[in-house]
Amino acid sequence: MNIRDFYINCIRDALGISSVVDFSVKFFYELGRAESNVAIKAADFNPNFSSQNCFEKFRASSEFSNSQFLDNGMFIWIVPDIIWYNHLIILNDELDFFKIPKDSLNLNEDDLFELRYVYARICSVFRHYNKRFPADSLNSIHEANLHLISRQDIIRLVRTMVAFTLLDLKKRNQVNVYIRGLSESFNKAWSESLPHEELGFITLANITETKSRLAVLNVLKRMLLKFFKTLGVDAQEELV
Repeated sequence: MNIRDFYINCIRDALGISSVVDFSVKFFYELGRAESNVAIKAADFNPNFSSQNCFEKFRASSEFSNSQFLDNGMFIWIVPDIIWYNHLIILNDELDFFKIPKDSLNLNEDDLFELRYVYARICSVFRHYNKRFPADSLNSIHEANLHLISRQDIIRLVRTMVAFTLLDLKKRNQVNVYIRGLSESFNKAWSESLPHEELGFITLANITETKSRLAVLNVLKRMLLKFFKTLGVDAQEELV
């Protein structure tokens, strides 16, 4: 189940109804990239629900107990980070089965360069870690303690990665926008790292969290390799 279906099922169960009107993929993607909030409108689910009635039903559900009601009839669901982490694991497990049509990837030279630059930076992080700890083995995404990740920029990167499951892979614009967002989220995590961190992701004082971050990067690396294979370009571990 992708994260979009997860939201729909949670909302349906909270309201006690059998079906809901479908969501806009772009709407979810934009929210997922920015914050862990999902905006919900009562009329999208059942025209017979008043806004207040719908909100009261939401608040009665444990998963929606921290939702907030807005004056315009919208609800904001503050989605726990653990949900994003769970879907990152699902994305990792299903990545090999995603089919990306080649004509849906129409990147310009700047976008392609950014994508290759992200890949090269990820490879540099792994090389640096292996030099620091040559005898250490990294965790898989299943073994990683993702709940230990405390940096908001890396959590935003996870949300952006998970948004891949929301894409209509036949729509070129959606895929291109997603790829740009992926590059932006990674570069932000790289540039906003704390001064005592090495290459943006390695904290020598906290190796357990570092290994969790690198497990996230490994999933991203696999995603990029899939894009490069579809595009028919080489994945370069170093850019000269």
